[in-house]
Amino acid sequence: MIHFRMVNRKSIARFTVLVTGVFLISSIAILSQPAEATFRFAAVDHPVDIWAEGSNRWAYFSVGGTRSLGQVASEARGELVAQGFHEDRSRAPWVRYLKGDQEVVICTHSEFSVGSGGKLLQNKGRPDIVWPVVLVKNGPGTHGSLQLFQVKKLIHGW
Repeated sequence: MIHFRMVNRKSIARFTVLVTGVFLISSIAILSQPAEATFRFAAVDHPVDIWAEGSNRWAYFSVGGTRSLGQVASEARGELVAQGFHEDRSRAPWVRYLKGDQEVVICTHSEFSVGSGGKLLQNKGRPDIVWPVVLVKNGPGTHGSLQLFQVKKLIHGW
């Protein structure tokens, strides 16, 4: 009987080590995968944030740096119109493109916020904040797991 307990404990310990190892290897593999690619004009290595608004998914990309809002908007126009998006100027100064349930908004960092339920809100904006951002609804860069993205964001320090 004593021998049986020793074997059982060893088996349990081996099983625990095996399961932990598989979990760690799987976690590392998942977390090391790059974020889903998005539009060329918004090409950065990962979104700043991803959120849900009902059944819709939004991704927020910070694309400033050396490009102005006008440069990003010009690059976006060429790429999006070629893909069948149409420009909607009803929410100016946002530069906005629509195609089915997809939406792309180009604006400055101070011209948007996210409200209750994940609703995208348009703000007046501040003239001293001109950093361009791209907001994508249901398009490239929005299809991953929200929970997994939050874990990756925490671990990578995004």
